[in-house]
Amino acid sequence: MKHDEHIFTKNIFMQLDDFPHHLGLNEYEELNPFTDISEEQWEDSIDKLTEHIQRHYTPAQIIIPLHYGVKEYIKDFVLKKFVLWRKDYTNAFNPLVKKLFKRIINNLDGCHVIEFPDNVVADAGHKWGLSPLHYNKIYYEYAAEAVKVILRSLSDHEEKGELEKLKSLYSERFEMLHTKEELNALKRKLTSCNSALEFAKAHAFDCYESKMLEKWLMLNKGKRIAVLKCQDVAGQILLKGLEKYGFNIIFSTSNSNFEKLTEEEMKLCKEADIVVSADIHSNILPEHDSVKVIRINELLENANQ
Repeated sequence: MKHDEHIFTKNIFMQLDDFPHHLGLNEYEELNPFTDISEEQWEDSIDKLTEHIQRHYTPAQIIIPLHYGVKEYIKDFVLKKFVLWRKDYTNAFNPLVKKLFKRIINNLDGCHVIEFPDNVVADAGHKWGLSPLHYNKIYYEYAAEAVKVILRSLSDHEEKGELEKLKSLYSERFEMLHTKEELNALKRKLTSCNSALEFAKAHAFDCYESKMLEKWLMLNKGKRIAVLKCQDVAGQILLKGLEKYGFNIIFSTSNSNFEKLTEEEMKLCKEADIVVSADIHSNILPEHDSVKVIRINELLENANQ
């Protein structure tokens, strides 16, 4: 926020309307740091900041920990992606701070630099809340170890080598964290799918066979069937029922719309007496002039009438 020649950083603990009261401002304007402040203004501010720092510290006393926004975070042991507006902010923030860090390091020639590791993620349990800049605790372990290396007063060459090894080590730790969370997510998904399929095999078939599915199968025996979106649980139930009653399944696919089918697959759909969509999550049926598609829900409802 700008007032005369002064720029104030907005704080999450202070509402916009509170600024006049706290800072004695009668007029101000809100600025976007990426579009309303020029590169020259940023560079001028950096130059003033580093000039002030150099009045009090030598380069050997200064440590610059590079840091950037991340696009993923961990919550309840699950790896998640930030919402779109957070990603957009990070995509604008990172290139800007990269330029500013470069200028700071050039101005403070000889200072110590802690590079940002690869694969860093944020943490929803961070003491200051969830943010692309509030990292998982592994990052802070890395930063602390890097400071210990710097405090050993090694030669520039030795310090650079030790810090590079440390960055590589913690980048690998974050990569392992990614892999672990992805495997856990896959395991949960597979467990859920397997449970759903086992439940369907054990219970749903009997339920359908006794009423709706059995009735429909009897009415349509001998007809050629094509099944869309067959990999989901509803599709698996239908395919198993068709197989059990000896139906001619001329075609089945995991696709749910005609645009993704090959010419040969489309030909089979046209030849089928009945085309069923097992996509229970969508009310929109795929359309084609020469093919009528029925949803599995409607199929069972109609059979029960």
